[in-house]
Amino acid sequence: MISDNAKKTNSLADDIESVLFTEQDLDGIVSKVAKEITEHYYEKVLVNKEKLVILGVLNGSFQFVSDLVKKIDLPLEIEFMFASSYGKKTKSTGEVNIQVGKNPEVLDDPNANIIIVEDIVDSGNTLSKLMSVMRDKGNKSVALCSLFDKPERRTVEIDVDFLGAKVPDEFIVGYGLDYDEKYRNMPFVGVLKREIYEN
Repeated sequence: MISDNAKKTNSLADDIESVLFTEQDLDGIVSKVAKEITEHYYEKVLVNKEKLVILGVLNGSFQFVSDLVKKIDLPLEIEFMFASSYGKKTKSTGEVNIQVGKNPEVLDDPNANIIIVEDIVDSGNTLSKLMSVMRDKGNKSVALCSLFDKPERRTVEIDVDFLGAKVPDEFIVGYGLDYDEKYRNMPFVGVLKREIYEN
């Protein structure tokens, strides 16, 4: 059942079957992940003077990245990237095309610990290739952080180093996750009604 508060926040809430994570739930999840990252990289960044780079995968991760970096208690750099294995084709080419925003040189920095931040991991196909490409660039380390994991959809093995929560095999939207570029701005995460995407 969707609260009156959620419905007032965004009329798109009428398309939601049920709420999986409220704003409060998401805040707790992000706080947990940020604490794990802070503890893991504390010595690397503050003692060894290595860089910490948060590399958000657009478009889905933008809300997660925005809230996450506020809660990581370490000096860090923020960059965003697009990763695609399709190009202009309808089938995957098998090659991952990476486009980084303002500072693409961060990908080749040997003093950088890079955390790739995703909204959700499902099949893992593109992410698996992306992680392989990034690890070949010679950074200090490359880790994967994801707000959600949908393990039932996995087709390739991939490890998520910092995970918010596992989710059921449902079509979920909100807090950056979309259907047809809609619903990203909802402050909660919910299951989209089947008739919305099956028609």
